[in-house]
Amino acid sequence: GQALSSNLQMVKRTLGLKKFTVIVPAVAVQQLDGLKKTEKGARDAIRWLERELGRGNRWLRAQKEGEAMKVEGREYPRQRERKDWDRFQLLECLHYFISRGGVTLLTGDPDLL
Repeated sequence: GQALSSNLQMVKRTLGLKKFTVIVPAVAVQQLDGLKKTEKGARDAIRWLERELGRGNRWLRAQKEGEAMKVEGREYPRQRERKDWDRFQLLECLHYFISRGGVTLLTGDPDLL
């Protein structure tokens, strides 16, 4: 959710290249939903996503059910440890797409870098 709420222009520019399909992880949507009451950027990102997905933008899609793969050899955090749990949900999404070819991560989370 960080890349979308804090740097929506970067995501829009990436889509504008029309070379990459941007997949929005389910956890990013959940994070945006939690931020929408306090952050204007999150509300703007949600509106933009709804508009673009509704329009059928071929370069943008949401993560589908089943597009996640367990990360072996790592101990999972408890669900109540929200930030760590969300990070593992993102890692599972990335792991799935890496196993199918390749992925570039657009993030606004400095802890992931």
